Amino acid sequence: MTPFESVGFPFRSDSDYDDAVPAVLDRMMADAERVPCPAGAEGWSYRDPSGAGLLAFFSKDADAGTRSLSCLKPVFYGGSRQPVSTGPLVEAEDCSFCDVARVDVLKKSGDVAYGAVVRISDPYFRRFSWKAGTLGLMQGTLFGLEMDPWKREGTDSGRIRSLGEVGFLPTGADQDPPLPEAVVAGRVLHSERRRNALGGAEFVWARVDTDDTEYDLVLPTSLCPDAPAPGTILQVAGRLYARRFRQ
Repeated sequence: MTPFESVGFPFRSDSDYDDAVPAVLDRMMADAERVPCPAGAEGWSYRDPSGAGLLAFFSKDADAGTRSLSCLKPVFYGGSRQPVSTGPLVEAEDCSFCDVARVDVLKKSGDVAYGAVVRISDPYFRRFSWKAGTLGLMQGTLFGLEMDPWKREGTDSGRIRSLGEVGFLPTGADQDPPLPEAVVAGRVLHSERRRNALGGAEFVWARVDTDDTEYDLVLPTSLCPDAPAPGTILQVAGRLYARRFRQ
């Protein structure tokens, strides 16, 4: 399972980069927005009416007049906002278009609630503008890959069980390199089953309250067939993507 499936894109394995990905990219170009890129590269951003999106970056060979896909990232345009203090960017990806960063998520009082590691998936993000220690807001989305991870066996099982019904656990923060992986547990505030018009599949979106703050969750229907009712407690493991850092 991949984060792309969490928002209705049919990209499940490496073989999809030979068939499904090119077809989807061809269809998206008519509605995609060009984004600034370093010399020798080309970037495009697509936003689906469902809230799902794609960021596609290509390397260009000017002499040959060709381009090749270098990086493809999912996006979700949600409405949650988390107050944060930015930490350092970390060398976690062998890709010039991927940025992973540490952040401290803040309580309403301004105190630190917990640290997290996020993969930045934002068409307007510029690496050179990142400054550690900046206060701002991020919109964090957990792309769900596992429901009820408290049931799993392994090294994280004890920590996940201790999380309880609400909370946030940055399961990838202590790894080397640090990974933008987390478990979010919270009460459902709003939810919908949505259809990704470009990807052709449905997915479930939910806004959940973890007590310290709110997060957007997106889940493939293979994990969550129906939109959960408000008040439902969800515990989901997945990858944490962030966008819209601002002062």
